Amino acid sequence: GLERESELVVERFAPLRFYLACRPGHPLAGAKGLTLQQALHHPLVTTRLRGGDAAQLIPGLAPPPSQRDALPALVPQIVVNSLAMGRRVARGSDALFPGTAAQLADDVGAGRLVVLDVEDAALSNAHAAFHRRDRPLAPAALAFLEILRSVEDELQRAEAAPGRAVRRSQGRRAA
Repeated sequence: GLERESELVVERFAPLRFYLACRPGHPLAGAKGLTLQQALHHPLVTTRLRGGDAAQLIPGLAPPPSQRDALPALVPQIVVNSLAMGRRVARGSDALFPGTAAQLADDVGAGRLVVLDVEDAALSNAHAAFHRRDRPLAPAALAFLEILRSVEDELQRAEAAPGRAVRRSQGRRAA
């Protein structure tokens, strides 16, 4: 919603898709057309989610937008300090790990994790960089924005290739 603020310059980046991954022998592995709510009957393992991140991933657990600032950290059933540890826990349990195609690529490619067939708008994010229109950016901020754009381009390229592996793990034809 920041695009409507005339005093801000907003540079939107392409959304990233999130997938739910699990170990190959998981009870949901290979199931087709799961809903997010069905999948979340199994424990979720991730780092602590706060505010809008929690509301975005698990919409049914979020308060109305007017109360989101008061939303305490949503603590998944299994909280880890790193995404690598979350993937490791998912590989050895019935927990589900949410991640982007790039985050899951190595484990999916090696057969340590499979991606569940869950389609839900809540499994993508929108993100942007913004700054005040009436203030020039410092050289360090300009350099940071260039680095951020470069990283975003790299992420999008990485998402395209691993995304094919993710879709194959769901039993779909590669794009």
